[in-house]
Amino acid sequence: MIESTIRHTGVEREEDNKKIFELKSTRFEVGIGDPTTGEYPHFPVPMNKGEERMIDNLSFTVEEVSPKTRTVKIGISQVGQGRNGLCLEQVRKEGDVLLIGSVAEIVLRKFRLDGRPVFRFSVAKDIRVHSRDRMGYRQAS
Repeated sequence: MIESTIRHTGVEREEDNKKIFELKSTRFEVGIGDPTTGEYPHFPVPMNKGEERMIDNLSFTVEEVSPKTRTVKIGISQVGQGRNGLCLEQVRKEGDVLLIGSVAEIVLRKFRLDGRPVFRFSVAKDIRVHSRDRMGYRQAS
């Protein structure tokens, strides 16, 4: 049962309000729309281990980095309510592509020489992608 769930959603494991996915470096292109139309911009996102980006109200965090095996582990969690109603249940993995509903696709494109992973995002233009600190999502200490 657990094995079939992993194959269906691509989730490596689930914790309290968090899904962990393993992504492998791929040349597969993110494919929502034509990037020249501007409806679903395609853009690179280099990140470090522990770094976090917000995709609307979903936190996208690099949990583990392994340039040797060309893989990363990504943690996705829901932080409050977003403008676009994204929820953790919409996040799944198909092959090497991380999907967020029908509004975003993410792949691990490559590793830089310093070992930093570079992701390729395709996200609907009305979905904000930003650092967590930038939009007032700071948690009280």
